[in-house]
Amino acid sequence: MATNVVHLLKLVFLLFFSCLWTRHAAEWIYVTPAQAYNSSVGDTLKPGDTLNSSSFLVSAKGTFALGFFRRIDSTSNESYVGISDMADPNMPFNLYVWFGNRGNPIVKHSGMLTLDNNGTLKIVLQGEDPIVIYTSPTINTVGTLLDTGNFVLKEVDLNGSMKRVLWQSFDYPMDTLLPGMRLGVSHKTGHTWSIISWLTTDIPDQGSFALEWDPKGLELIVKQRGVAYWKSGVLIDNQFENISPDITSMYDFHIVSNEDEEYFYFSNKNQSLMSEWLLTFMGQFKDLRGPDIGRADNCYGYYTNGGCQGWEQPVCRHGGDTFELKSGYYVTRDSLATYNSSLSISDCKALCWSDCSCVAFSSQFGNDTGCRFWTGESEFVSGKSSDFVSINVLSSKPSHRHRDGFILYLDGGE
Repeated sequence: MATNVVHLLKLVFLLFFSCLWTRHAAEWIYVTPAQAYNSSVGDTLKPGDTLNSSSFLVSAKGTFALGFFRRIDSTSNESYVGISDMADPNMPFNLYVWFGNRGNPIVKHSGMLTLDNNGTLKIVLQGEDPIVIYTSPTINTVGTLLDTGNFVLKEVDLNGSMKRVLWQSFDYPMDTLLPGMRLGVSHKTGHTWSIISWLTTDIPDQGSFALEWDPKGLELIVKQRGVAYWKSGVLIDNQFENISPDITSMYDFHIVSNEDEEYFYFSNKNQSLMSEWLLTFMGQFKDLRGPDIGRADNCYGYYTNGGCQGWEQPVCRHGGDTFELKSGYYVTRDSLATYNSSLSISDCKALCWSDCSCVAFSSQFGNDTGCRFWTGESEFVSGKSSDFVSINVLSSKPSHRHRDGFILYLDGGE
């Protein structure tokens, strides 16, 4: 009875959490751990093996599944080859940690993932060219989904023993950093390891925020289209300057630095936990099952507390200016739109902030892409009718003077 109550409370919490911030939940077809397990063909692809749209690879302990995941709404029916966390059977939505065809969804036909006899990992499409994920230099290639969430292609001997790792999904992360994943650079190959946010909460195309490791400054950086919005501060004795010790005490941080590569990774001190560091489409950096780590979404460039970075400001913007999300409409204000569907709401925010004539913005399309801007002068009328839209309206707040005489705006955002 007590166990059932605990599971019920966990489910209520997860549903509440997903309403506050939906982690890739809406409009995606949910695949339960039981469905993945019942459709599993094991944890390994061998030469000639194929996964169809209804079968999965499931890691040895059932913590991750690899297969096709579908997104459906009124305008699209898209599918992706991906890896999802399946560790918690009470999670009411899938937690995608990698897509093999990010930015290139399958829209017309169902596909098949195959590791062909030449060692090429590809998505085969009916009547279309395949989507090649990796081409192996050897035919003795097998792919295994590990309980870490890493899908590894390796060269094997005739007896099945591993000779070397050829390719791994951990080298091509999406918006999620798992324990053991790298952030940094390989000087040998020129490859960089970083995570890049989704475009919107439902569109997995590359968004505007990136999390990187600075090997010279020994710090984590969140950038918006190349501009540093937030920094962790230097890592010293397993502690970052701008991250609370209550948070860093949950992890062990590791740095590798040599002539071939420089990178950072983390591990959980409690090995029974699986942390997933996530960078949202608005720039929120958090542990999905834990606290916020950094809030680049609260950084406007005019104050530097909490790890926020300063950058050159338009002459019309001042400390205390922010955008507030409101429901309502403008009476006579002029507006203009950009129909670029590769722009996210955070891009709209940055564009409006840099334009002194802009006083409000919203997404242009129903899928939260494109931008609509309001300019000029008139009154905003608030309201809660379902006919009203949500608009981010410029709001000026008084700055707070530091006792030493410096002006510092203290953002009270969540």
